[in-house]
Amino acid sequence: MESHSGNRFIFLVFLCAITLVLTQPVQSQQADSNQSRQKPIVVDIQRTRTGLRYRVDSQPTTDLLRSLSDLEQQRGPNCPVIALLYPDVPIEWIGGIDGTAGKAQLSNVRVFAVFPDTGKMSEIRLLPAVPYSTNPAINRDPLGIR
Repeated sequence: MESHSGNRFIFLVFLCAITLVLTQPVQSQQADSNQSRQKPIVVDIQRTRTGLRYRVDSQPTTDLLRSLSDLEQQRGPNCPVIALLYPDVPIEWIGGIDGTAGKAQLSNVRVFAVFPDTGKMSEIRLLPAVPYSTNPAINRDPLGIR
């Protein structure tokens, strides 16, 4: 009789473990799904004769940090930010938009180079800085991206 109750106990523990394992990815997928359904903040940056022009969610702004801070208050710090940089925008703005969004407490930023002539864009991913060199060390898989 003891063997039978021992087997039942092991079976229940096994069943609980399987349930936990199977429900964990579902919860994670639901969180990912909720985040992907959240309307992203779209930042459009183009050069003009007098400097840079910022549009946040299609609205012109002269204070990018304030606009992003206001939206962070409304949508939260994990709200996706899509930054669209046109070819005439200075290269330092690739990191500048990420820094400005960070000051606004927004942490989910993706930066894209826009090519209006082709109607395409490419995502730009910033990797850790390396010392200036004409022969930098090669790290072919810095973030597990292949």
